[in-house]
Amino acid sequence: MSPASEPVSAPSRETDWVFAASNGFAHRVGDAEELHQLLAAALQAPVAAGLEWVQVQHAVETHVYVAFDAVDAHEDASAAASGQQKWRVSADESTRPAMGEATGAALTPDEAAQLARRLL
Repeated sequence: MSPASEPVSAPSRETDWVFAASNGFAHRVGDAEELHQLLAAALQAPVAAGLEWVQVQHAVETHVYVAFDAVDAHEDASAAASGQQKWRVSADESTRPAMGEATGAALTPDEAAQLARRLL
């Protein structure tokens, strides 16, 4: 079989992601563990860090994404009191069913990181 006629494999959702955050940091990630480390660091950042959102989007299938939006301290007084940012998750249509009860909930950093591991 010549190289031109070889089938093109579908991109792996596990290994080709772009991590981006509202502070302007963006990084293409080809390793699942690196992706989860970046997400954990961002999601564990204190409220004072000022992160408004974190998004992971597939580098090729750009319609596939998972995003975490910071919960406003006025919406969740416990976040302001603890200094711990809470997150609300959103995702593309194909990923939403796997979110389960997390849909619409204000997640702690640990809950958000665990959900990210499950989804990505």
